[in-house]
Amino acid sequence: MRNKPKRDNHYYENRLKTEFPKIYVDFVNGKFRNITDASIAAGLKKARTRLHELKNAWEKSSSAERQEFVEWLKTTIPNNKVSLPPPAFTSDHHLEPWANERIQKILTSRGIDARSIRDQIGMAAKDTSLESALRGSRILRQSVREKIEQWLASQP
Repeated sequence: MRNKPKRDNHYYENRLKTEFPKIYVDFVNGKFRNITDASIAAGLKKARTRLHELKNAWEKSSSAERQEFVEWLKTTIPNNKVSLPPPAFTSDHHLEPWANERIQKILTSRGIDARSIRDQIGMAAKDTSLESALRGSRILRQSVREKIEQWLASQP
């Protein structure tokens, strides 16, 4: 598997020099604040919108931060009906009792074991963190906690 090409300021500056010499001259003369603005003007990059920033921040947020944001949103926008499921994990990365109970109920009703869930959410075959969490251990990897929360939220 080849490495992804490096797309740093040097890369964009070289492209501006060769493909967009007029914009490059404007950049050098200070018409643009930085190489990113010049690259956007040339069409090499897209401008990031506030929506991009919100989505990026949301994806990087913990479930507790997301819940806190939703609560803030409810107080900010009258009659807001936005809601999220409660966090499935405690602040110290243990499964919340309701989440453990829900997963156990799903396992029992479908006649499956935790390996089936692990396969559904794309965890490695040797990763036993879900089974351990159901027995009271912590799940330290945020990516695994997020997969479990997403899976829980998608269950009828």
